[in-house]
Amino acid sequence: TQNIDTLEQVAGIKNVIQCHGSFATATCMRCGKKYTCDDIKETVFKKEIPYCDCSSDKFDPNNEEKNFNLPIIKPDIVFFGEQLPDTFHNQIDADKDKPDLVIVIGSSMKVAPVSLIPFRVPSSVPQILINRESLSRLRFDVELLGDCDDIIKNLDQGNIVISPRPDNAAVTGITVDLTLGNKFRVFQDHAAPYIDLSGPKAATEKA
Repeated sequence: TQNIDTLEQVAGIKNVIQCHGSFATATCMRCGKKYTCDDIKETVFKKEIPYCDCSSDKFDPNNEEKNFNLPIIKPDIVFFGEQLPDTFHNQIDADKDKPDLVIVIGSSMKVAPVSLIPFRVPSSVPQILINRESLSRLRFDVELLGDCDDIIKNLDQGNIVISPRPDNAAVTGITVDLTLGNKFRVFQDHAAPYIDLSGPKAATEKA
């Protein structure tokens, strides 16, 4: 996940790699002392800088030279320009040949290396996009476009059923049965087809 809000853990998901870290923990940028989210939450919510007790140094707007290597407690999230943690790269290497299915949900997939994950798995693994918009840079076997929460609810309720094509089918890919007043079967051929769920209780087939 690229989320940093730990909602996956709140939902009970155990096998999750937080590519960009999370607010669950924090680290002193000077001494490396570890803190929990609760340790700095009150300070951050007051829009103040949390400092470690390893030093009395504080940010001084009038002394730039002194502001290097301050004992600031930084949330363990990946800021723009920083490298992703080793756990991400190690787990991708370990998992890339194992998936039966790749699902991308709610992402622009513009930032590497996360955007490269679909290219790391074997081409035989089907890939599904659940998103507000199509991603022209990536090719998915099926795209379900609209509000992600609504699409997931319809999947859970059985209104959208995704299953493999039979072996004797004339074309390859996967079948999507969508029941929102209408039923559509979508097959992958040369161009990735998708179902548009952006309209109210309506479904439009596009190829």
